[in-house]
Amino acid sequence: MDFTVTVADGDPGSDLDGYEDVVEISYGFSSDLISLVEWGDEAIHHLPPLPAGPGTYRLRYHARGMDEANARDTSDVAIDHYLLQMWPAPLYDPAVLKSTSSYLRDQLSIE
Repeated sequence: MDFTVTVADGDPGSDLDGYEDVVEISYGFSSDLISLVEWGDEAIHHLPPLPAGPGTYRLRYHARGMDEANARDTSDVAIDHYLLQMWPAPLYDPAVLKSTSSYLRDQLSIE
């Protein structure tokens, strides 16, 4: 799996052409120091401090290759690719900006 995270001062813009699925949520952070923890606590990745400190941020999650990766048990080569963008923003409802993979549609029960 290939996973990239960007933390920005403002909306960096979505990559609708480069990814199959793009979803957004708002999230409130109580600290400006955050980390991503890999599945099974295998590794911890500390992110840069949040630019506006604690508060509400928008998180935009891009994905491609989820159908192929879900169909395989393991692989030594990255099949699925993800981009997580974060920036300070007011609270907004969750949004699905693009949904083309079967995996996401199944997870969201989108018909």
